[in-house]
Amino acid sequence: MKIIKVKKPLLKYNLLLKPTLFLFLIFANFWIWQLFQEKNFLTIVFLIVISFLFYCFLAIKNRIRKTYLPLTLLLIIFLSVSILYFAKSKTVFSFDYEEVFLINQRRTFYPKQTARIFENKATYVLEKYSKNIFQGLDLNYYFFANNPRERAGIKEVDKFPWVLLPFFLFGLYRQIQKRIYYTITYFLSVIFVGSLFVEIDKIFLLSFPFFVFSIFLGLQSLIFKDG
Repeated sequence: MKIIKVKKPLLKYNLLLKPTLFLFLIFANFWIWQLFQEKNFLTIVFLIVISFLFYCFLAIKNRIRKTYLPLTLLLIIFLSVSILYFAKSKTVFSFDYEEVFLINQRRTFYPKQTARIFENKATYVLEKYSKNIFQGLDLNYYFFANNPRERAGIKEVDKFPWVLLPFFLFGLYRQIQKRIYYTITYFLSVIFVGSLFVEIDKIFLLSFPFFVFSIFLGLQSLIFKDG
């Protein structure tokens, strides 16, 4: 009795369709085109390289990942440090005249004995740092241009279409389910390190590969049976 093997539909096309979908998502957002308008081509190349490193790590076989992962992490660190260098942003540890004046103004609301305890440069640094972290973890920042919580004096930029948010959330769930922690670790590292800088919009660009990867994983899981 002959055994008839049934081929899975679209299986032979997955090698082409998946990277095509991933490439489409890289350019199907407002963030990347904003960089094109600013002619920030070096950053664009860096972000695309990191994005495809994430994709390749997902695509390769488990036995190769042990060798691939350290090389990937080293390259990501190199690219990230390069972007941080080109950003040349002030850190939260630096103060201008207005910030020093604000600290002194706040001290007037406390008794003289305790004013310097509750209002000083250390507490102000912690306040700026925590504010940046919450900004970086807020999905409203990435999908709704911070609406309706726009920041004063800052031109908010659309990054990803809001219709991709469900796919991002599903992709994030799939990463946790599949124990793909290197992407989440990368994103959190970007946020916690990037929050040390004042111009966080330039630094948080490094989170672009994580969002593209997460959206892709969400779509892949719905479209492909082997996703």
